Amino acid sequence: MELGQTKESIVAQHGPATEENHSKNTAVYRSGPWKVDLQYRDGIACRLTFSKIGRLTEAEIQSILAQNAAGAEWKELESNEAKRTWQRTDFAAAECDRVNPASITFIQAPTGSEASSKPALAENSPTPDGTPLPYAIEKDPLPQVAPRPLPDDLAVFFGDFVEKHLPVFLVPILLLLGVWLIQRVRGKPVQAPSTPRRIVTPRISPDAMATQPMERTLDGLEPEEFDLLVGEIFRRRGYEIEISGGVGSDGASDLTLRKSDELILVQCRHWSSWKVSAPSLEEFYGTIMTARASSGIFVTSGQYTEEARTFAHAKPIRLIDRTGLDQLISEIGEPGENLFDLGNWIDRFSDRVTVADPACPFCGKAMKLKRGFQGRPFWSCRAFPHCGGKRDGRVELLRTRTASPEI
Repeated sequence: MELGQTKESIVAQHGPATEENHSKNTAVYRSGPWKVDLQYRDGIACRLTFSKIGRLTEAEIQSILAQNAAGAEWKELESNEAKRTWQRTDFAAAECDRVNPASITFIQAPTGSEASSKPALAENSPTPDGTPLPYAIEKDPLPQVAPRPLPDDLAVFFGDFVEKHLPVFLVPILLLLGVWLIQRVRGKPVQAPSTPRRIVTPRISPDAMATQPMERTLDGLEPEEFDLLVGEIFRRRGYEIEISGGVGSDGASDLTLRKSDELILVQCRHWSSWKVSAPSLEEFYGTIMTARASSGIFVTSGQYTEEARTFAHAKPIRLIDRTGLDQLISEIGEPGENLFDLGNWIDRFSDRVTVADPACPFCGKAMKLKRGFQGRPFWSCRAFPHCGGKRDGRVELLRTRTASPEI
């Protein structure tokens, strides 16, 4: 993919986007550890961000720059900041972190930036022997505006101004004086300013203040809560559950299920406006083969495209859409239980699942659990400060674990 490439050529070359938002003119392509975020303007890619799991090497950065050269030349600009920046001869720009870069962003030059104003050249008058002088820049003479002198004495200046514009000041004064004299002759008393009204707001009774909490629904869950809900469904169906302690899947799976000799990977997508496409299933199938799992289960709160269903038809992948998820919930739910309210079952779930420490999304090394200043758990790479990899912790599962003494 290149900066300035049309959307039609990108789709023809790489197929439909993994994720797409038509209202914002954005799209996302994924392939293995790589991800490309695109933004279109008038059907042309005006902004590209190449990122991968882990750190970009210098060879990868130069390869991506060469791919987006478009026949021009990139020049790295000198900067003392934490960013490395490049500029192309057509004013396109590129940027990435100077230390441990995880992504590089390309931005198309704004319209009209190529046209720079060039001063006109005028030929000097020839010398006495007829030889013309070299061309020189012809400059338009600026109009000479004489500075307005300031008065030495402001009081004298103001007095002269009032004297020249006396009617402007005199007429309003005479009108006000006439109104005052008429009121004096009539003996009309001057009205006292009215006292502002005091507005009393009635106190709300305790009965009126008591409100019923809103019932939780599937669409109201956060992505982290959706992963826990899917884990609880399969836990009640007799599976042993293993889940990462960090938010965001390790590789392309969110849950690991075990029963007897079966090893099943589960991928969760809490999507309601987008359909799961074939590239997402291709990436998930690669993870299943790498882990040598028995099969895989892909769960979404939305729907699948026809291409995705065709791809999974002859492979060990079970697809569960919104309809299938509602059926599973009705089968394992207890009478009168709202399974979307995690507080009803999260304690039982936490006692019966295995919470695995996540891997660093940048370098792949082990991570250490810490707590922020407000007590919220998060994961930090053990190679810190050489690696700044971080992951949010699953608060519901990690609230009882002890934070690192470094905090």
